[in-house]
Amino acid sequence: MKVNKKSVQHLLLGGLLTIGVVIGLAAGSYFFYFRHLTRLEIYARHHGEIQFIKKLSNVLFVPQLFTPEKLPRYDLIVKRQDLEFLNSNLPAGYVGALLSDQNRQSVPATFLSGSEVRKVEVRYRGDTDIHWRDPQKSWRVNFPVEEPFDGSSAINLIIPVDRGYLLESLNFYRAKKLGLLVPEIKFVNLFVNGARHGVYWQVEQWGPEFLARNGIATSTNLYGSAEFADLEGLPSGGFSTASAWRKYASKADGIDDYSDLQRLLDVINLPSDEALNEQIGTVIDFDNFYAWQINQYLTMSDHQSGINLRLYPDPTTGKFRFLPWDIMMGDPLPPYVEANYNQLITRILSNRAFLHERNLRLWQYVGDEATLADDLAYYDQLDGQTRGDFYKDSLKVESNLAYRRKIRTLRQQIVDRVKALRDNLNYANATFSNFQKIDDTHASFDLTTSGFSAIKLVGITIDTECDSRWTIARQPNGDDVVNLIPCSDETRLHNTDKLSFLVYSDKMVDGDFLRLASSTERFILTTNRTLSQQFLNDKQIKFTVINAVTGETVEPIFN
Repeated sequence: MKVNKKSVQHLLLGGLLTIGVVIGLAAGSYFFYFRHLTRLEIYARHHGEIQFIKKLSNVLFVPQLFTPEKLPRYDLIVKRQDLEFLNSNLPAGYVGALLSDQNRQSVPATFLSGSEVRKVEVRYRGDTDIHWRDPQKSWRVNFPVEEPFDGSSAINLIIPVDRGYLLESLNFYRAKKLGLLVPEIKFVNLFVNGARHGVYWQVEQWGPEFLARNGIATSTNLYGSAEFADLEGLPSGGFSTASAWRKYASKADGIDDYSDLQRLLDVINLPSDEALNEQIGTVIDFDNFYAWQINQYLTMSDHQSGINLRLYPDPTTGKFRFLPWDIMMGDPLPPYVEANYNQLITRILSNRAFLHERNLRLWQYVGDEATLADDLAYYDQLDGQTRGDFYKDSLKVESNLAYRRKIRTLRQQIVDRVKALRDNLNYANATFSNFQKIDDTHASFDLTTSGFSAIKLVGITIDTECDSRWTIARQPNGDDVVNLIPCSDETRLHNTDKLSFLVYSDKMVDGDFLRLASSTERFILTTNRTLSQQFLNDKQIKFTVINAVTGETVEPIFN
């Protein structure tokens, strides 16, 4: 059939005019009727109309509606009156309300997955209203204990927009590469009473089954932060009292024992940094802690440092191990600045040796281009697997255009955060100052660093007589004395390549951030020749310094 080009042009023009009229009416309504309301008030009152306008662009994706689905399908059959109860029992949306225990009441339902049929209890889940204020809501599905599904007696079906669509799956993928334990996850399509509710992120609920799947005794206490409302007004958040925590698993004897957690809190709240530094290694697994902290730092996030904390004491060592949860993407930070995470993390990173170890392990991850390439390959593979099903999901909060924009934006942020971390770790400086004669055979100097990474003094060259002898030692201990190698007959340079003096970097707390602080070490030079202040002032001593994290040479500054 021959297509009339003029007719097509007229149709397109008519469509554009219609869209223009709709936009014009919306703008006019805003200026004349809504100008005294906040954007949040407008959205709360006219959510449906705004969503309709936002999703008009979905018409561009009509061809994708006919592509085959790749994700598994779940069905929930809920009686109409029970569904009405769940909806009416929710707090108002878009007013900052939180889901209380009163709002967490469950109703009976039938769950179907392939040929499997289960009688279940369901409710809406999620503390904040992003999970339940819109038509697409997050669900908790509880199965009979004797009939678990996928090895779990409960699963969470979370709206993907809350987890950055694919981002949390990537965060968990990274966590596993770092040796951390994570819940089982997958993307699924959910239908409620036959109606498509869209793509959901399925994640295993914390509990004894999680412990068992990972070879941990199910009698182990598995802790999580208490609800938002329970943490309000508590100093230091959850680290002030054991009552700010809840259990997802515990001993079967029914004894509500928090003594292991209390021991951890006692150490965290020690007033002396020296005492904390001595004892913290007895209550936390440092290998696990570094991996867990690096996992969130890869996105410059501190979102799992508060209400999203999950941890358990290793039954074999008694030391606490941390579990990733709801990591998200953090806001970009200024160069060399880090978040003031929480009392535990900040106090640990305030110890220079602990900070240096964290930086060394962080560099192992971000310093290797292949690691980022692997992360992006996983992200892209997951995008290809889920994209078609997301296009069919008309109930998701965002339009298809906004969803695709978010996928691209987060992918770029993944790259940008890693590059920023590389830049941070590559930043090291060394300043030599205060060259002072102590007596005829002793002199001192200071080595200061204020970079992100620690530095290492690895070499000295001294322009002096070849028959002289020199040593260098660090104050105040002086127990790491190094003898400098005599020079050969062909040169008057007195040199050594045996040095390895580490000068740690440091941080200071500045409100919500950790900023760079300077760190200074004093060194003593000893010689068998007569020293003069002029010899020191003439800077006849040269130094070789490297970045102690990356190994790159650092050009020293002399003051």
